[in-house]
Amino acid sequence: MKLEIFPIEFGEPWKLSDEMQGIAVPVLVKEIPKSRDYKINTELEKGEIEFVDTGAISRLKIKNNTGNYAFFRQGTMLTGGTQSRALQASILVQPNAETLADIRCIYASKGIRAGATMIHSKHYTPHNVTLSLKGGQSETWGAATDYSAYALTASSISADSINYGGIQRDNLADYAEVDTKRIDEALKNIPADHIRQIGLVIVDLKGVAGMEIFDHPDSWMAVSRAVVRSYEQILTKAMPEIYDINMDKVKEHIFAFLQRLQNADSEEIYSSGDSATHQIMHDEIVGDFTMLEGGLVHLLASRQLKHSKRTSTGDQDAGIWTAPTRWNEIIVSATGGTDDSKRYSDTVLHMTKARGYNVMSAMVDGAKTFGEIEKSTGMSSRTVSGGLTDARELGLVQKVIRGNGSPAYTLTVEGQRTNPKKFKAMYEGF
Repeated sequence: MKLEIFPIEFGEPWKLSDEMQGIAVPVLVKEIPKSRDYKINTELEKGEIEFVDTGAISRLKIKNNTGNYAFFRQGTMLTGGTQSRALQASILVQPNAETLADIRCIYASKGIRAGATMIHSKHYTPHNVTLSLKGGQSETWGAATDYSAYALTASSISADSINYGGIQRDNLADYAEVDTKRIDEALKNIPADHIRQIGLVIVDLKGVAGMEIFDHPDSWMAVSRAVVRSYEQILTKAMPEIYDINMDKVKEHIFAFLQRLQNADSEEIYSSGDSATHQIMHDEIVGDFTMLEGGLVHLLASRQLKHSKRTSTGDQDAGIWTAPTRWNEIIVSATGGTDDSKRYSDTVLHMTKARGYNVMSAMVDGAKTFGEIEKSTGMSSRTVSGGLTDARELGLVQKVIRGNGSPAYTLTVEGQRTNPKKFKAMYEGF
């Protein structure tokens, strides 16, 4: 089945600031439908919907006790007296019915209790975790742990102090809950409440990262804040100094993404009454769309993560950003263009240099400004600059913007995994 989208138009592209690379583009419906024949799960009262643990890590029972169809978006997080889970795909459950849904675990260290009831969180899984839901369970566990590492780093440069207490590193739902204030404050001005708005397109330096639309503004308004929150890592990612965004190209690439979507094949993965969910079958796009009585209700589509070796060519051809040719090798290494063995050897070489080890060590306990790194290491400005450049090329360090607007540097998830302490003996031996 091919995807058919009703008439839509796009609002003006929006950025958090010139220092950020993420772009949000509102999706507007040309004519607001008179009504809708379903409710979003966040609009339903306690008891109208039940989630029951089947005892299997990958299956959940959903009971709809209302007289309306009930919609549940992919990435809906479910918590309670059992292992926390997230829906693997979107699903529309018919009135007064129950169905089994595919799920992924998002709290590996918590046990399963068959028959336990759960409640839906007001949050959706962060974008990178959502992408992992279509893969294996281990991929989702890895993405959840990566998010907690990211959240800890982001909170260290936040204007507000965030206390994660004793939250386990693999407890994604609790990390998302504690992180709400920081994210909502950062993204409070994002365009999400236009009277005709039904969705959002998120664009980064590589093109369209994700697109989500509903068939009615009321549905979008019921989830808009949660959807925006899920893209925080893209929208607040700092822009490398050497790039400039070409805003004129943004909509061009949205239309190209739409064309690929509508040419893609799909496979039905759920059906309930007059509703059905189809998984998008495309080499470059992952996601699903949900239909009711033959009409599109919801679409969630994202750029497919590529786990194989990449080059910068495809990204540069997007035309959304421009960079001098001499920077191509930096772009390749920063986006994973080198193979694992070479990347590891380059990292080891970097960490066994005095400037590499000292600069990385300065950021172990949180983000630092250039001046703070210079003071902590006792090295010259030129040496610190070289160490930071090397680390950023390897994807170990990224530039961020603190709550007060000042630039700083922090370890990426990859940089935290590197752990400068383990290279201490190697460094001292050189």
